[in-house]
Amino acid sequence: QCDIDEFLLLPDGKTLSDVIARLEAEGANGAWAGMIDLYPRNIADLAIYPESGFTWPAAEWFFDGVRHFSLRAGKPPRHRYVGVRHRLDVAYAGKEDIGMKNRLKLRLLGARKAPSGTLVKPLIQKWRSGQAFYSSHRTTLALSHRILLPLLHYRYTPAMLRKLEWAPQAGGYSKGNKDYLRINAMLSKMREENASFLGPRSVPLTGWDSLEKTGNAVW
Repeated sequence: QCDIDEFLLLPDGKTLSDVIARLEAEGANGAWAGMIDLYPRNIADLAIYPESGFTWPAAEWFFDGVRHFSLRAGKPPRHRYVGVRHRLDVAYAGKEDIGMKNRLKLRLLGARKAPSGTLVKPLIQKWRSGQAFYSSHRTTLALSHRILLPLLHYRYTPAMLRKLEWAPQAGGYSKGNKDYLRINAMLSKMREENASFLGPRSVPLTGWDSLEKTGNAVW
């Protein structure tokens, strides 16, 4: 279960067959994945990245190097970080910040979702009679609390700039295109300022190890 702009990253040398074998040995019904929003160094990079072959490791990508999620037995992972979407919306789209108190509460206690939404998915499930799959983010199955697989999410891409030209007029997105209108406002402001996506906690994606080191991959 993943979208076309989400790429599963596994430990070096591991395959989906290894994941399934690990889950079977554990007696688990599946594994959760956490979406890791990636971004280039600067807004100008989106214009020079090729239409194909722009994904890591062919091109340079970064992520916010803080723990985004925490695993729980019998329940979905908790969100522990506001996320890069919120960081950029506050900086360039005029979105109100959640404040230091709520940031601390999120980091220490966790929440069902981040300010920008639910960013965990039941990536792989062993289906059982009587269970329900409510959405790409919700299932009644209790999944493993020992594995967290990272989904590399290419939210800001060369194609996004073109997409924003017609999305608001097409009316094909939910909630009145609010998400795309906000992204358009944010990217337009960044282009005006020739801004950088990098924040104080940005780190380069170098593979599984960089995600494991920041608590965003568990095997």
